[in-house]
Amino acid sequence: AERLLLAELLFAKGDFEESLLVASLLDATEPVTYLLFLRPSLDLRVRAAEALKRSDLAAKYRLRLTALAPRQR
Repeated sequence: AERLLLAELLFAKGDFEESLLVASLLDATEPVTYLLFLRPSLDLRVRAAEALKRSDLAAKYRLRLTALAPRQR
């Protein structure tokens, strides 16, 4: 939770590059608790990429978010 909070604070400060870097650390498969923060981390990375005018990165993160969506039955 602290990493996500730090990434959010960096984003709020306008430090979008560092926010992306910190949020990307939540992609690790270990510890498993990081998986709880993957969706909010990707949401934050979309916003940071958009703030940096990096539509390529924003699109990449949106695709990953779509892949996380629960399957419809």
